[in-house]
Parts: sequence; C-alpha cells; structure tokens
Amino acid sequence: NRAENDLAFDGTVAYLKIYHNKELTDSEVSALQNTIPCYAGSYGAGLPDCTTCPFGTYTSSPGASACTECPTGKTSFTSGATSDSICVRDSTHEWNFMGCSDESPTVDETDGSSLKATAKNGATCSTEGMVFDGNNDWVDLDNWEWGGTTSIEVYVKYDS
Repeated sequence: NRAENDLAFDGTVAYLKIYHNKELTDSEVSALQNTIPCYAGSYGAGLPDCTTCPFGTYTSSPGASACTECPTGKTSFTSGATSDSICVRDSTHEWNFMGCSDESPTVDETDGSSLKATAKNGATCSTEGMVFDGNNDWVDLDNWEWGGTTSIEVYVKYDS
C-alpha cells in the first residue's frame, strides 16, 4: 500500500527514520539537525549542513570536518570524490614547438612527463614553431588519460 500523501523527490537518501503516529515539534526537529554525519565526498557539521568536496579534494569516510587535498601533482576531476584513488596526475601538458625538429618528436615540458608530439603528413618545424600548409597536416599526440572539462590553448600566427 502506498501512503496517502506520496512524497516524490530527486536525490539520494542518506538516512531515513520513520516516526509512527507522531508529529515532531520544532525543538525535536532542531535537535535532529546535524546529528547525521555528512556522507563521504562531503564535509560539515552534519546533514543538512554538508558541503561537497571541490575538485582536487576528497573525503573517504562520513563525518569529515574538512576535505583532504589530493597529493602534490594530482587532482580529482570531479567534485564529491570519495577516495584518494580518484586523484590522478594533473593533466596539464605543454609542448613548445619553437625550434622543434622535423626528425624527432617534441617532448612535453611538464615535470615527469614524456608525452610526445610528432609532426605528421607535411607539418614541419621552424624557429617560430610548427608550420602547417593547410593541406591535411597535423600534430600527433601520444595517448594519455584525461577527464573532466578539457581546455586547449593554442597560439597561432596566421599567414594567409
């Protein structure tokens, strides 16, 4: 049987307690506030006063008073992370093509990275950078794992 007053909601149930034949007073409701710990991936005094951990942080257990920063050089690409295993290497990569060589790939300048960018199908190198003739040439980048929002910054000298 369904209750006479159906309750519909969109969300996650963290805790449920049903009081039969009892209407809670305002002071009883106040006393219940913040007695339920914040869920993993958030921090605060307790439900309903919880804040989701921001990008680059996590909490792995309920009831945390603060989020833990991912280790140096790592970040999480999602808010509300619940484990340090979600922290991955910061995926900022940078290739300087000024003075690159046609014969060998350009290696990523990020510390500890060895990702390579290689001129393909007619792209060539110069002291000013990678030169494209506009005829289906490109730079091939090694595969790497990434997540979250991705932005690409490119500096271009447009010849014609």
